[in-house]
Amino acid sequence: MKLKYEFEIMDLDDQIIAVPIGDGATELHGVIKMNGSASKVFQLLKEEVKESEIITRLIVEYDDSPEAQIREYVHSIILLFKEKGIIVES
Repeated sequence: MKLKYEFEIMDLDDQIIAVPIGDGATELHGVIKMNGSASKVFQLLKEEVKESEIITRLIVEYDDSPEAQIREYVHSIILLFKEKGIIVES
């Protein structure tokens, strides 16, 4: 899976904002607001990646967090991005 659109990412203090750009940007209405952890998932989705790979990468990065918590969080963020229609399955 990967992002369906191109986005410009802006870091505004405690929130990260993704603004759709390029082809298809007019299909989306508004911006996507994320915290730091969600933006890591978002960034990984810029390339073709599986959910399990995202989880593995975040487990390494957040080695002080419980693995089950990371799995649950990544799964919930991916579901949200799917509901918003910004991810394509491959």
